[in-house]
Amino acid sequence: MEAFVIMTLVLFEVALWQWRVAITVRGNLLGGLIDRRVSKWHVSVRVFAPADTDLVPALRDRGWPVTATRGIGHRGPVEVLFIAIDQRRTGELEHALRSLAPDASWTIERISSSRGLLAVAA
Repeated sequence: MEAFVIMTLVLFEVALWQWRVAITVRGNLLGGLIDRRVSKWHVSVRVFAPADTDLVPALRDRGWPVTATRGIGHRGPVEVLFIAIDQRRTGELEHALRSLAPDASWTIERISSSRGLLAVAA
């Protein structure tokens, strides 16, 4: 009888830990999605694209507040773009970048404090 009680307690503890892990993972995934879609953070998007004189005007025509400079990357000349936007619009910007500059790479970082950011046209 004692072995049965011990086995039951062990199974109950294992099940309880699995439940806790499932809730934590679900909460983190759901929390990440909600944070990205709902939060009012601003982000800085840094883009590194192969040199293309049409890229910056195309992004500006779509309403993105782009600051651009040129640089030398490990594969030759590059456009280095800086774009500060509302975090909720990162998906839209990434879509534009994929279509306009398929070979570009970028990083996205949250801005904790800023002054004088341009508003993005909706």
